[in-house]
Amino acid sequence: MDFDAPLFKVLSKNDSGESGGNQSGILIPTSFVEYFPHLEVGATAELPARDASLVVDVFVDGVPKGTLNTRYQYQTRAANRTPEYRITGNLSDLLRPTGPGDIAVFERCIDDFSRFRIGIYLQGSDVHSAILRQVGNQRFGFLGQVPVKNSEITEAEKQIAKLAESEFKLFAEEVKKVEKNTTRIARLKAFQKAISKNFEHRCAVTGRQMLSPSGSSGTDAAHIVPLSKRGSDDVRNGLSLSKELHWAFDAGLIAILDGSLVVSNFVKQDVRNEYLRSFDGKPILWPSPELLQPSPEALRWHFDNIFLV
Repeated sequence: MDFDAPLFKVLSKNDSGESGGNQSGILIPTSFVEYFPHLEVGATAELPARDASLVVDVFVDGVPKGTLNTRYQYQTRAANRTPEYRITGNLSDLLRPTGPGDIAVFERCIDDFSRFRIGIYLQGSDVHSAILRQVGNQRFGFLGQVPVKNSEITEAEKQIAKLAESEFKLFAEEVKKVEKNTTRIARLKAFQKAISKNFEHRCAVTGRQMLSPSGSSGTDAAHIVPLSKRGSDDVRNGLSLSKELHWAFDAGLIAILDGSLVVSNFVKQDVRNEYLRSFDGKPILWPSPELLQPSPEALRWHFDNIFLV
């Protein structure tokens, strides 16, 4: 799994549970909200909490402490209390060694935005001291690069939807400037979401569906004409494939010809590729007729230019 650029927060009594208040869990600054799951409705007196499930890998001073299921929540306890964002629930193992002044570092998984790494660095540790030297008097913020914003993903989704409404082009327009890392991640996330939805979360070869509680798909979005060749992010230039078949497709070991999967002679001749050989000639499971179909032009280009005949 790949993780986005980290956020940090110097913990307070309110975070570590020493304040004695009713609220529990790590308070998330409002400036971090763009980097956590989007919550559709805010908390009100009638509906005191809205939340999203998180899976969190916990580390204390670099030592893994396990994985827990928790919640990212927008919560209030009374009509006169300002709602606030927190990570709360099942956090005792995470918070037990902490105190005010310790540092929490949050990293969001690029492949699944409901999964995070949270590292706690205790006062006196080398990493804690290094972070303080880097951030000075800041109580929270970024450590180096800025993570991708939810709004950037929303904008990328709009751009991909607009592409699907226009005439299909095999190659993307020439990039005029160096693309920001966050723009690239946002575009890849939007493309993944569009392809997964188009194929109803199924692998086009195996037909298997896999979904996380957050709706993240277990399949990959494969560019038919690859990005390295300036392939378009148009949904019609995409396939939903399992991770191993995505790798094989990009490596030219498999291709799609006349609606069926074909394997290269190298695959046929090497007994170690038995798994791939088992799909030779298998019909592809296309999206429903009312949805966008992969471009025959793109599939032919892949067969002629990437496939290892």
